[in-house]
Amino acid sequence: MSTAPHNLPCMSVPKLQLILKSRGFTLMQLKTQGVGCFQSNVLLFSRNSDPGKIK
Repeated sequence: MSTAPHNLPCMSVPKLQLILKSRGFTLMQLKTQGVGCFQSNVLLFSRNSDPGKIK
């Protein structure tokens, strides 16, 4: 199919959310490709860098 430069391995959405959460990211939207597969170019997330933000 498409050859994105930064293909990420297939994993479940909850596991992805855990990984992003642990790195200080909040998952805003996830478009899946296949079953539980995703590419980094369809991920939209924001970094929780503000100390006053609610986690």
